[in-house]
Amino acid sequence: LACGESPTIGLSLCVREGGLVFYDAASGEYLLTFEETQSALEEAQAALDEERARARDLEERLRRLQQER
Repeated sequence: LACGESPTIGLSLCVREGGLVFYDAASGEYLLTFEETQSALEEAQAALDEERARARDLEERLRRLQQER
């Protein structure tokens, strides 16, 4: 990888797979690209939506069970 370090922000800017990515030497990890961040956010939002729908379904089932008593 070709990298250049920025002491100002404490990160390296590297060329990886034809694109630019930031590398944090302190953690040993590459930061997510904008596209990767967007994708992760969309996945998390979809999972949250599913869990909220499941919670609503469970609340409705509980209400019905309580009414049957």
